[in-house]
Amino acid sequence: MPATPLPTRSSPGNGDGDSDPNAWIAPLASTAVTGITGFFAVIVGMMSPMVCDSCSSAEADRFGALFLGYFCGLLVPVALLLASWILPWRRKHAANRIALAALAPCSVVALVVLYYMLISSVKG
Repeated sequence: MPATPLPTRSSPGNGDGDSDPNAWIAPLASTAVTGITGFFAVIVGMMSPMVCDSCSSAEADRFGALFLGYFCGLLVPVALLLASWILPWRRKHAANRIALAALAPCSVVALVVLYYMLISSVKG
């Protein structure tokens, strides 16, 4: 009786479909770094209304739109983190997972820098 080979779930020949045992490292490290930088970004954002203590009505409206945009912009790192966790844990997705995980904390820093560059345009 000849032995029949067991069916494999990966694509034959290249091993790209193999399970990646280290797939959790990049998203976990990014979650920790993004959580810490995100916490400080929220603190900085919550303290920024002091810039507009003596604003006129038009300046206050511009600041309100900027403030809302800042906190809505904080959803970008959350989406990047979710995407890095949700990607299938296969070797062929490793580069995408690492790129998304690396972009999450970078997007927090970029958002804070952009916010402080734009906040000077409120009082002008």
